[in-house]
Amino acid sequence: MTGKILPAMLAAMLIWPLAAEAKGGDPAEVSSALATVVFSNGGRILKMNADGSDRKVLFGKHRRPENDGLGAIEPSVSPDGEKITFGFRREARYEKLIDIWVMDSDGSHARKLFRSSLDRRFGDPDFGPDGKIVAASFRKNSRLGVARIFSVKTDGKGFRTIYRLRQEARPWVSWKSLAEPAVSPDGKRLLYLLDPGYDGTYFENGYKSALRVMNLESGASRELSEYSLGGAWSPDSQRIAFSEVDSSGDEDFCWNADYTCLDYSRVRIINADGTGARDLTRGVADERLPDWSGDGRIVFQATRGKFRDIGETTEIWSVRPTGRCLTRLTNGSPASLDPVWSDPEAAATAPVGCGAKPPGPNRELQPLPATISNVGDLWLGANFRNLMLSYTESEPRNSSLIYGDCGAIPETKCGRMLIIYNTDVCQSRGYAAAFFGSGAVRRQRGIPLFLSLKPGRETPPFTVGLSGRNLFFMIGGSGVGDHSRQNRKEVDALRPVGASFTGLDLPAPRIPTGDIRAMKKVKRVYDRTGSVARTAEIVGRGEYFVRSNIRFARSFKAGDYGRVNCPRSGGTRTDAGNDSSGSSLRHLLAGRP
Repeated sequence: MTGKILPAMLAAMLIWPLAAEAKGGDPAEVSSALATVVFSNGGRILKMNADGSDRKVLFGKHRRPENDGLGAIEPSVSPDGEKITFGFRREARYEKLIDIWVMDSDGSHARKLFRSSLDRRFGDPDFGPDGKIVAASFRKNSRLGVARIFSVKTDGKGFRTIYRLRQEARPWVSWKSLAEPAVSPDGKRLLYLLDPGYDGTYFENGYKSALRVMNLESGASRELSEYSLGGAWSPDSQRIAFSEVDSSGDEDFCWNADYTCLDYSRVRIINADGTGARDLTRGVADERLPDWSGDGRIVFQATRGKFRDIGETTEIWSVRPTGRCLTRLTNGSPASLDPVWSDPEAAATAPVGCGAKPPGPNRELQPLPATISNVGDLWLGANFRNLMLSYTESEPRNSSLIYGDCGAIPETKCGRMLIIYNTDVCQSRGYAAAFFGSGAVRRQRGIPLFLSLKPGRETPPFTVGLSGRNLFFMIGGSGVGDHSRQNRKEVDALRPVGASFTGLDLPAPRIPTGDIRAMKKVKRVYDRTGSVARTAEIVGRGEYFVRSNIRFARSFKAGDYGRVNCPRSGGTRTDAGNDSSGSSLRHLLAGRP
């Protein structure tokens, strides 16, 4: 996965101002009870007050919160507020399956109702007005596929099919599935997505799904939106708040950093008969999963502002159906998703003030243990200059960390997004001479840094450092383009994962023994011949290789460098000894393609 993250996140470095609504203009709402919002966060189910205060974990208290897309998702609260149903996404044979769970509203007595398999999948549970769970399923064999929307009691009994779509297998035709079902409060109509199956995800917010509404008595249905991500009914069953994709190119939601949001979605309001569609909010954003409270306020998830391209920055917002009083309720990392109201007594849903700042920031995301990558991962702590750690990933010999979530409001107080990519130096053996011989070396905190100052056609400026057996890359951040300032503040704040910050020098670099042997061989021949051209002829390599190793020899003699014996299986064997590979790395360090 780490091979995908760098190009994916490079494309996400866009900047734009946060479109905030002015405070005021919304009448005060008075009630003896205060509504709560139930939502998912880092694979857990949480609840908070309508103003974002008093966050509590209901499910997943012992789970390490992270933006991996797994764990508890998409909660729904029963009409009487006593039960919560939700999906639980897990991996099985390289696919993600969703099980359906139910628990009491305080998080107790959690139990699984339906378990998905590769042949029979469940997803998108929601509560109907009668207190039964309404969900979607898809079952297939070699000849037949059946998509279904069904209802069931919270004890798993009373299974009843509401709508069924049978399909026969045909060459080059994808299976259609039904998703995001929602029964109107009056029990007369069904809102759902018809997923054409192009991405084969089933119950993920997918590609080109049509939003449809069905009359449950007659079975007649109509399309409300060609490209939607689901919707919710108004309390009087007359209107629908729904998320509509801005263009036909939208991919699955990008809050896992394998994806980059290239197109956006917006929450809209439409009459149940398909008339009167209008945007709920203004500005470019990625808005999804609205839910309508009993007293008429809409809550939804959105990525907005300067870092809107990064799904990990998703927060929860509330707004009146008129579009007034747009207010952010959460601020933190990991992402806050899938909000629904819990207001069985039509409790007050107003925030403390229109446009008020939310509580926080909450910094819960932590890096994975350094023992996973085993390369001495470096990071900047849970936050760095108002930027919060927003994504982390580790595997043997590699790890990635992204600081792309701004904890400050307004976001102008945050600098550029920063990516740190840690990798075992043995993964790049054969390149030590090219690094040390690039002529772009700066020393800071006892380690060498190599700076690419000019952006290329496909890569931005970056900084490469060597500490211990960790060869790390920094992309973005402060001082970009200035040799004396680029990533200086970030390097000053670096520390090993699991260690406290001391401000002392970082661990001394360790260089593959094969690179050192090659360098010493070149140095011996050059000392004997005194000629770069003659040395290149004798060692059978290009002149760039010879010059780089000569400079490397000077740096190695002057520096405090250790050695590391790289196993034959420890990374891809590289050879910077020919003109093409050495020249390519030299151009990369110079920021040229």
